[in-house]
Amino acid sequence: MGKYFRSRILPLFFIFFSFQCNPEGQIKLIAEKGIVSLSEIDFQENKLFSLNGEWEFYWNESYFGYLSKKDTISPEWISVPGSWTDEDRFPKKGKALYRLRIFSKEITGVCGLKVYEFPGSYRLYLNGKLAHENGKYSETPEQSSRSLTRPYLAFPCEKEMNEIVFEVVNEKDEEPGPRRPLLFGSETSVRSVQEYQQMSDTISFGILVFMGLYHIGLFFQRRMDRGSLLFGIFCLLMSFRILVTEEHYLHRFYPDFPSALEWKLDVLSFLVLPPFLTLIFSSFFQKDFNRKILYPVILVSFFLSSLYLITNIEIIFVIYLILALFCGIYLCYVLYLGVRENRVGAKVFLLGWIVFLGTVVFDLLSYANLIRSIYISHLGFLFFIFSQANFLSVKFNFALATAEELTTRLDQKVRERTDNLNKALDLIRSDLNMAKSIQETSLRRKKFRHPYLHFVERSVPHSEIGGDIFDVREIHPGYVRVFLADATGHGVRAAFITMMIISESETILNSKEPPSLILQKINERYTSKYGELNLFFTSFILDFDFINGQIHYSSAGHPTQYLIREGELVPLKTKGKPIGVLSEENYHSVSSELYPKDRIYIFTDGLYEEIDGNGEAFGQGRLEEFLLQNREFSLGQTLEDLFYRIGEFRSGRPSEDDVTFLGFEVEDFLKNHF
Repeated sequence: MGKYFRSRILPLFFIFFSFQCNPEGQIKLIAEKGIVSLSEIDFQENKLFSLNGEWEFYWNESYFGYLSKKDTISPEWISVPGSWTDEDRFPKKGKALYRLRIFSKEITGVCGLKVYEFPGSYRLYLNGKLAHENGKYSETPEQSSRSLTRPYLAFPCEKEMNEIVFEVVNEKDEEPGPRRPLLFGSETSVRSVQEYQQMSDTISFGILVFMGLYHIGLFFQRRMDRGSLLFGIFCLLMSFRILVTEEHYLHRFYPDFPSALEWKLDVLSFLVLPPFLTLIFSSFFQKDFNRKILYPVILVSFFLSSLYLITNIEIIFVIYLILALFCGIYLCYVLYLGVRENRVGAKVFLLGWIVFLGTVVFDLLSYANLIRSIYISHLGFLFFIFSQANFLSVKFNFALATAEELTTRLDQKVRERTDNLNKALDLIRSDLNMAKSIQETSLRRKKFRHPYLHFVERSVPHSEIGGDIFDVREIHPGYVRVFLADATGHGVRAAFITMMIISESETILNSKEPPSLILQKINERYTSKYGELNLFFTSFILDFDFINGQIHYSSAGHPTQYLIREGELVPLKTKGKPIGVLSEENYHSVSSELYPKDRIYIFTDGLYEEIDGNGEAFGQGRLEEFLLQNREFSLGQTLEDLFYRIGEFRSGRPSEDDVTFLGFEVEDFLKNHF
């Protein structure tokens, strides 16, 4: 803990207190009966004097009115800093005159004066000359307007006596009068205070803006961390608070900016503290924060803030302060729980929070005029920022270490899973190769030859194993049967269906019954065994009957096939549902005359369902057009050109389905020859 304190905490304290320390030593001068004496003090350029004590006070008096009758009127005495409403001495609305004389025989050169918050509009006279008008001064309070600027003034010093006079008018402020002592000294010493204040405010403003944007950027990089967004917005709000408090830079940059609105912005920059900090803590310490109190705090804060800004009733502000106090205590308790549970970075977060909470309390006391000092909550928050940055660095380092450990474990787990997957893939490939071999063995037929038929075929599976099967056989002399089936889907699922098709159709295909009865028997056997699996396939049977010079065909949900005769395209189609849909389905056979030179093309739907780069299918129209255009070419040339055309149409895209194409051309034959 000692090493951690020296390396982390001490630098934070040094940064914070370097902003707090005044570059000039201040000597507190106590005025008595409106007079300050420097006769026993060396007036040097590096000395600053705070002017406290009893000032001359003239109620309901202006400067020139005072000059005209100063020999005949007697002053009251009033404490500075303080208010003329203290102890109900004078009403808040009205005008008054403050006067202080500084005696010394050694003051020479140029003097400086720094005026802090002085509610109401006023004119400042230095050695009898109007040096500054703050706001719009009018002896009629209703016609005056206040300015929140805190001027720094330089004026020629008088050797023996220097006079400071304020004529002030107030209408609305509850506690009119100077809230802090004035600073007096040489021009260089007072100017150094002003420059130091501006420097610290500029640095604080820059750091808060940078940290705000940084945390908001962190949120957009990792949107799950809502705390970064809230903290970033809060940093920007606190940077804005610098513009509307203490030196009131907003009013300095925009002199016509309404003072009443700037006051509301000043108060609002404080009122947002409790709800925003509650949200931040609820995000950073989710396990220790009771979320049941989150929304009530936000709603009550919003209600009281709105009510106070509208009515300006002090009791509402007091109630809000009590709420803020309870919020601060509860957030301390949350941090205590975080420290007790050894949450990452909770200790340094707690330290920053205590410092910040202390500066907020200090500002509240200053706002209530219980103490007379500058607002320092933005400096406390600056310390909180550094502690929070340290908290985040510890948190991120912990997260990084955890991520590295998890990455190492993940790499090991990935390697193990990869090895298991590779083994599983090897097993699947082995099984697929075996299935492919079984399928090829089951489907292997002797090369079909027939004196009256010229036959070409090509079958291209979508993957290692396909779902298309065909069989061409002569079931008795002069009678050739062509069987084509297309299982739904492709790959292993479709291949299993083909094995079932082969099992149920092998013996039936040799029957001399017409194609429709063959399909009906296959359907009955298939549905009785595999109907519950909901596995279907389409089929087409075509018989070449050279004995009678005819063809007979039937379809079970298969697409239209084609006959080309004398340059015309004749569709071969019948109605019938796919095999496996209904256990009782009637299929129909169609017979037609058979002539030499007839060409018949039988194929599966994968042929015209190929897709191009635009998602357009090859389609039946293109297939029909191609078959007609190639009717004069040989069957082999037609087959090659068709698959080349389809490959060109796909433009390198993989095939969408299994594709099977059979082509038959009838040679001259004699009826009743068999």
